[in-house]
Amino acid sequence: MQVSRDIPEPHQWPDYSRDVSQPLPVQDSQGGVDSRPLEPSTPSWFYCPSLGWLFPFLFALSVLSGMIATPVKQLEIEIICKIFLRENGMPSHGGDYQSQCSTPEIQALVALVFSRVGSINSFTGITIVGAKMNRLGRKFLFYMMIIPPIFSLLLMIYMGSPHSKLGLHMLYFDAIFSGVTGGDSLTEPALISYIVDCTEKSKLSVIQFSIHLLISFSDGLPSRIQLTSRLMRQGICFSS
Repeated sequence: MQVSRDIPEPHQWPDYSRDVSQPLPVQDSQGGVDSRPLEPSTPSWFYCPSLGWLFPFLFALSVLSGMIATPVKQLEIEIICKIFLRENGMPSHGGDYQSQCSTPEIQALVALVFSRVGSINSFTGITIVGAKMNRLGRKFLFYMMIIPPIFSLLLMIYMGSPHSKLGLHMLYFDAIFSGVTGGDSLTEPALISYIVDCTEKSKLSVIQFSIHLLISFSDGLPSRIQLTSRLMRQGICFSS
């Protein structure tokens, strides 16, 4: 009994010996063969990656984040202090926690919560989103990183309100959510990868230095303004 096999004849096998760098022959409209290489279509300028898109947005974003970071951290400290006082049956005086939150117990609790939140955020961000960066794509990550800051800010505002009864578990949930959705841990890798895509190798070091210098200057600008205004109010500034 002869068994038929669907094996192509040698003349039907594909030609793997062809130089892939040479263009494929294309049949023109008149039946001839046109071996000219196809010219790639150039996208519009607003679709092309460029560092010009980054500088104005990075400057504005760094200034805003620097202005928001310190009040948000202070709000988190007051929230942790309020939760500690509520769980231990201690009264608060109209939401003024300046004297009550300076005890060693509350300061130790604040440091412990901050360390746990930072560890959870970094671990979940690196293991979940970082492992899927190549598959998800950088554009998707840029869009997804917008969600956690908005969610965290709204959560802090609600937890800081007098009628909020949420506990410390919501801070840990916020850290997990921020890590899963990217948060701040993947902003710098995504930014560097975008810079590498649209920068020549010979200019890469200078461009990265310029970007980091811009971020450092704009991030420290609000703190310098606040320090100067505080010194002027207290009369410690230099006078002629």
